[in-house]
Amino acid sequence: MPPFAHLRRRCVYFFHRWLLWGGRVRPARMYRNGRPVVPDLENTEKLYFRCLRSSIDTSGRIKHASIRFPDQSVNREKFSSPTDVLLPDKSKSSKDWILWGVAFVIVSDVPSELISDGGIYYSFTAEHDPLDDNYGHTELRAYKSGKRESKKKKINKTVQKEYRVKLAFRTKVAVQPLV
Repeated sequence: MPPFAHLRRRCVYFFHRWLLWGGRVRPARMYRNGRPVVPDLENTEKLYFRCLRSSIDTSGRIKHASIRFPDQSVNREKFSSPTDVLLPDKSKSSKDWILWGVAFVIVSDVPSELISDGGIYYSFTAEHDPLDDNYGHTELRAYKSGKRESKKKKINKTVQKEYRVKLAFRTKVAVQPLV
């Protein structure tokens, strides 16, 4: 890790916060401000999410066990910068959030469907799900036989692992984590 990397990243954040964002915790472009859901995602659009150093394997890809499933939160490239996912959300507090890294996957690389050994059809999609303080918020959602399934226990374990492995293989790290 480069010397003073932690300090440099914190300084960059506070520079942005005070000089570019007028003292706000996040840039104005991140707030929803009544904007509608934009359901159509471009196949080439990047989807950003946080990662820790322990989540990255020796090849520089995200470990499949680190992929949240179902309902992985990501931010759309169309409405976000990669580092927007590092900004703290209201529900979670961590003093080290600025030191996390950022990974991404391209929309077209999200597995679209899998069939379990028992013949149950699962589909997966990225759905824009804006929050008041994060307009770019999107979720990678799972559907079982056409019905949204947000309970991990109700999704076949082999399907869960296959989805995670395929998604992890296609991820890249955009910002190296410092923790």
